[in-house]
Amino acid sequence: MIAGGLAVAGAVLAVDGIGFLFAALAAGLSEALPLWLSLLIVALVLFLLAAVAVLFAKRSASKATPPQPTQAIEEATRTVDTVKSHV
Repeated sequence: MIAGGLAVAGAVLAVDGIGFLFAALAAGLSEALPLWLSLLIVALVLFLLAAVAVLFAKRSASKATPPQPTQAIEEATRTVDTVKSHV
């Protein structure tokens, strides 16, 4: 129980750290550009990366086939054949 909570806390802190890295990137860009423009650029790059990730996920999900329970299907077929032969 405690290990799970600590893992969640670590994940939350890591995501928070990533947010601060993006804020630092925007602050660095604001040295050469206005602050609003640097924040807009970072936000657009993040949205672009999110869209690419969604497209890859969609492509991967469309290639996936539903799992076939082959062993269960074979067992059911044998069961039906056995019942038919004994009736």
